[in-house]
Amino acid sequence: MIGSKIKELRKKKSLTQIQLAHALNVATGTIGNWEVDARDPDLTMLTKIADFFNVSIDYLLGREDYYGNYYRRDLMQSDLSDTERAMLEEFRALLPEMQELVTNMIKGLRKTQTQEKFDS
Repeated sequence: MIGSKIKELRKKKSLTQIQLAHALNVATGTIGNWEVDARDPDLTMLTKIADFFNVSIDYLLGREDYYGNYYRRDLMQSDLSDTERAMLEEFRALLPEMQELVTNMIKGLRKTQTQEKFDS
């Protein structure tokens, strides 16, 4: 059950098993074992998988049919604005390589902004 959910979510994000393994910091074979239900992720990893795909653990366990608008409780209780929360969710949906590009772009923009303040 968990394996089919992981595989479904991985494919929806157009990720290979290798890419997902890299994102979760596990061996590629581990992803394969999960997807064929030969092994189940432990609770810590289950939480990491749910956070990565922005779904609930109940969805992964098959206790919930829908995963569309699941929000992590810590984000809902934080001081993030709606815009910041939406941006964070979009960022999390990106492949790790794309997340790195976005992070570098933001750092570059901040550096430019700081430099412009000194030049004024």
